Amino acid sequence: MYSEEQYYKALEVYKETGSITKTITILGYPKRRQTLYNWINRKRILPEGKSTFRGYNTKDHPRHPLLELKLNALHRCFELGEDVQSVADELGYSTASIYTWRRKYTRKGAGALMNRSDESD
Repeated sequence: MYSEEQYYKALEVYKETGSITKTITILGYPKRRQTLYNWINRKRILPEGKSTFRGYNTKDHPRHPLLELKLNALHRCFELGEDVQSVADELGYSTASIYTWRRKYTRKGAGALMNRSDESD
């Protein structure tokens, strides 16, 4: 078990170095990398280079688009044969989103693509 002082010292060194490996090398502890990851997560310190930004949510470009937009994208990509990347770029959503919408649609139908805002219309 590590003392509270060791815990805070490790977080301090990690904040300075930005590296799990360097922190363990400098201090000689903790023995397991996972322990340091747990300490960092407990303190909610994000490793450098990782962003918490998850996109803008505007009226023109909602974070969760309406069912109609999703179905239109699926129709264009998988029925009309348009390139998924070009459709994604045009709509402002990732190709991963389009493939996720397709997977949900093929497994559970259009209902799986609906948002709460779709239901109120």
